[in-house]
Amino acid sequence: MGIYDLDLQELPLFEGLKADEVDQFIQATGAKVKRYGKEMRILKAYEANSRIGIIVEGEALVIAEDRFGNESVGHRLGCGALFGSTTAILPEYANPTAIEAVSDVLVLWVPYTALIVAGPRLGRIHGIVMRNLLVAFCRKNVLMMQKLEVLSQKTLRERLILYLLQQMSR
Repeated sequence: MGIYDLDLQELPLFEGLKADEVDQFIQATGAKVKRYGKEMRILKAYEANSRIGIIVEGEALVIAEDRFGNESVGHRLGCGALFGSTTAILPEYANPTAIEAVSDVLVLWVPYTALIVAGPRLGRIHGIVMRNLLVAFCRKNVLMMQKLEVLSQKTLRERLILYLLQQMSR
């Protein structure tokens, strides 16, 4: 399966772009698609990474690793989810989380540096992708703030009520 056979314009990162514009973006940034089998580590904890990953097909888990090597499952990533952006943008940060495939997973890897420098060549396309990237980051921030709000409640009852209210509003 070639990269151009995929419906990448369906991904949230490419919302507002046509298929040929997505192809132009892929060529300009040198993005690559890679397939991972079930239970494979897509990204290892503390691993240096210079690319932003976008799940095209399948599901993966975010696994947090502590300093003693103990692992705990954070949350599930589905189609369109972004990962690896923290270490790609902040290479000095040693991220303690890993990404593991739950099923066969297809990932689009976009080199962060190429994403930044491709702006003048891509014009409007770059602006749309960057806007979509910022929207994705803001949505992640909102989810993190909601988790923090739930965890800061004093009683289990308060946590449960707030969590259910948040789920209802989604």
